[in-house]
Amino acid sequence: MKHVVLIVLPVLLAAAIQQTTPPVLSCQTITNRTTPAELQQRFGDLDTPERRLEFQWADAEHTRLSAIWTVDKKSVWRASNGVKVGMAIGDVDLLNGRAFQLRAFEHDDPGLVLSWAGGKLETASTGPCRIVVRLAPSVEEFTTLEWRLVEAIRTTPEVSSDDRRIRPYRAVVIAVGLEWR
Repeated sequence: MKHVVLIVLPVLLAAAIQQTTPPVLSCQTITNRTTPAELQQRFGDLDTPERRLEFQWADAEHTRLSAIWTVDKKSVWRASNGVKVGMAIGDVDLLNGRAFQLRAFEHDDPGLVLSWAGGKLETASTGPCRIVVRLAPSVEEFTTLEWRLVEAIRTTPEVSSDDRRIRPYRAVVIAVGLEWR
């Protein structure tokens, strides 16, 4: 009996770890050659809302990823820097330890984090993989004062996360992923 327990225990332990350890989107563990089957083997079922990933392929044969991300609010995925879908912009500021730069919401590629401005979330990696974080407004109704602040950044392509003019947006993280150049 002990031999059976010793054989089964690592399998059960691995399954338990897989279910309790949040899956991480990391350039160190996921490459542009990682397949959905490999991800499913490592992290479990990818067909549930909390584990679903979206894939963008660099080629028609689906052998190289150009991007992989999660957008579901219930997602258990986190970027290796700790950012996850649903985090408020203020919480991302705190995690970074300072304000960061993002694309204004009225421009192409809205809400994309452009720079962590030397904060804790800044990666030292110079390789082809990078963490991608996108924020979006979480409300659609603004007061008159808030509309004036919003109007003030319409022509600004980039804005700091602590700029008072984006406070009315109450922005939250809507997508976290990896991208390969």
